[in-house]
Amino acid sequence: MKKHTLIQGAGILALAGIIVKCMGIFLRIPVGNMIGDIGMSNYSPAYIIYSFLLIVSTAGIPIAISRLISEYRALGDYHTAERVFSIAFKLMFALGLFFAVVLFVFAENIAEFLGNTDAAPAMKVIAPALLFVPLLASFRGYFQGMQNMIPTALSEITEQFMRVVVGLTCTYIFFYILKDGSILDSYDKYTRGAVGATIGAPVGAFFALSLMALIYKLARPNIKKKLVNAKSDYSISDKTILKNILAIAIPVMLGAALYNILTIIDTIVVIPRLKAGVGMDETMAKALYGQLSGFIYPILGIPLVLLQAVMISIVPIIAAAYKIKDKISLSDNLNMGLRLSSIITFPCAIGMFVLSKEILLLMYPNQVKSAIEASSILQIASIAIILTMIMQIITSILQAIGKQMIPIKALIVGVVVKFVSAWILIGISFINIHGAIISNILAFGVMIFIGYSSMIKYSKVHVNCFNVFIRPMIAAVVMGLFVYITKFICGKFIPSSTIVTLLAIIIGVFSYIIMVVKTKTITEEEILMMPKGEKIHSIMSKFVK
Repeated sequence: MKKHTLIQGAGILALAGIIVKCMGIFLRIPVGNMIGDIGMSNYSPAYIIYSFLLIVSTAGIPIAISRLISEYRALGDYHTAERVFSIAFKLMFALGLFFAVVLFVFAENIAEFLGNTDAAPAMKVIAPALLFVPLLASFRGYFQGMQNMIPTALSEITEQFMRVVVGLTCTYIFFYILKDGSILDSYDKYTRGAVGATIGAPVGAFFALSLMALIYKLARPNIKKKLVNAKSDYSISDKTILKNILAIAIPVMLGAALYNILTIIDTIVVIPRLKAGVGMDETMAKALYGQLSGFIYPILGIPLVLLQAVMISIVPIIAAAYKIKDKISLSDNLNMGLRLSSIITFPCAIGMFVLSKEILLLMYPNQVKSAIEASSILQIASIAIILTMIMQIITSILQAIGKQMIPIKALIVGVVVKFVSAWILIGISFINIHGAIISNILAFGVMIFIGYSSMIKYSKVHVNCFNVFIRPMIAAVVMGLFVYITKFICGKFIPSSTIVTLLAIIIGVFSYIIMVVKTKTITEEEILMMPKGEKIHSIMSKFVK
């Protein structure tokens, strides 16, 4: 349970997350180019409903499995740890089967309620994924509880790879090759294209589930060896274990739903307040909302992929240390988790602030005017992303030490603050759309105050704020200066904004790596703990003396 386990686990999942994110982009952009906005209007509702049902059926249970297995294994009770997985697996199967059947049977009704009956076929096609993904999540939680992140990483890459290959292939075939009168002849090409795009989800989940089942089968002999002489607390009934799983999972599920509500508030508030409060016409109000939801929020989601790796890795490690009252391990890993969050968050935020316009032009070259207008929104959002990511890691720590209701209470307060402040600020003419982001800053600021104070109170761990926050911030600020200077100088001589932006990003990456070593934000010992740490250390030593 030493901190190298956290570093290695987070490193493995971060690498997998980057690969998965890149493959996801490779799917979404070509699909949009193939089937266009009409086809995407049939594709998107299926994924929105699928994602919502997935949150209800899976959010929290993998964390519960991971935490409980880690706790029981730390106590040497391997039998009860296995029972946790068995009971959770059955629960996930039941939930997955129920929601898969519901979506398949009521697809037409749901699509009609959403005002787009052409989305129903895609909903039916994606329904089986609601059975496969919960079972897949159970296996992932099991191995994470054993502090083994490799199966999760392999399954994520497998799932996304098959989703991309099958999704793109079927989209092309259904949209361009199939003609009216052939298979799916009752649907037009836009509906067929949406169906092709969604087929990748259940196929990818099935292949990933098959891989995890194989890994589990191969691991069983070693697991059985540990069960031979292991103790077991047979006084713990299956009913008690199920209650313990639900006690952890339900608050996490509610938290995931509340995080979604924070985004939904913008959907409810922004356009009406821009029209009624500021006096904008509907076209302008929709354009500003499109910049926020379509341009800004997808960019903010990129660094969250890296943070997710830390969040998943930290729960079983801290849960085990807290359970056996290992104060040294608890303190080391809690501080390490917060520091890794800062190391990821601060450079992303400062990079977004300095290169706001350039990043948007790089990602949306066909929307020059809108990208330039949205740059000021991204600059303010760079502050919000710091608070968002810090709160998410605090939430994971609180869940690990059994205080999963505290983030729920903080989120409820945050939702109220978000709604009230967004309603007021967006209606002020000189603030307008920026009020949506400012309200996020206020909401997460309040949530961090509640979460951080509770984390310190219940963990009884001293957070070294200089190491955790100040060192990474110094390194990121220096990086920001190098990025700005590179942008300023290169912009004078290089006409291509894309080349200037890429050069600035490259300089930023190298300068940040040097600074985190120079400021001892990351120590030599911690570099060696990373996956391929010796090779990384060897390369870095050539640049940093």
